[in-house]
Amino acid sequence: MRPIVSGALRVRTIGFDSATDDTAVAALDGDEVIYEQLTGPEPGGRPAHSRELLPAIGAAVESLGGWGAVDRIAVGIGPGTFTGLRIAISTALGLAMSTDTPVVGISTLEAMAHTLSDGSGVVVPVLDAKRGEVFTAAYGASGEELLPAAAVSPEESIESIVALSGPVRAGGAGAVRFGDLFAAAGIKVEDPGSVRGRLRGISFCELGAAADAPDPKQPLEPIYIREPDAKVWLERDSGRPVG
Repeated sequence: MRPIVSGALRVRTIGFDSATDDTAVAALDGDEVIYEQLTGPEPGGRPAHSRELLPAIGAAVESLGGWGAVDRIAVGIGPGTFTGLRIAISTALGLAMSTDTPVVGISTLEAMAHTLSDGSGVVVPVLDAKRGEVFTAAYGASGEELLPAAAVSPEESIESIVALSGPVRAGGAGAVRFGDLFAAAGIKVEDPGSVRGRLRGISFCELGAAADAPDPKQPLEPIYIREPDAKVWLERDSGRPVG
């Protein structure tokens, strides 16, 4: 987890993520938040990425003064849903190519940890991975990775977390979904209504602005961690492995 960017750098960044059910978009000018929008799923529970992402990005870009004022695009690269990752990454690559704007990939777990962190204790981002699992990792007060990203059951996640020393705070949709299990283990779960309890686009902006200059020759690779749901279902129904 990288440190928050200094305002002296004056990096104007558009950041967005659609790896989870939320659509998160923001614009940052140095250390000033210019625009931020967080849209949840539709009433039926279906993510609204296809409808919400591009208009929100357009509004974020406009808030900075147009594409000529944007220095960098920061996009969430997962882990998360296969469809959500494909939407965000393909959008980022298309915009980068059409506007000649550098793009950098940011771990969605790292961004959630960045949102959670107040500079003290251990933070554990916990995203809902479906299939009864969570995507999770753990970071120390200085941003150091204590547990690598993994797709595990909530019980396995908790077992790893309680082995860490010091106060621990968890956050994200997975922590909320399995909140009773985390609470029973003595792990504080951030309220999703709080400023630190939900994935925010501004975290992608801050981490993206602080990142090393992106290498245009380096492909933007998603972090899947596990096989896409569609492949698992196809293998289950067909009874044979899918290449």
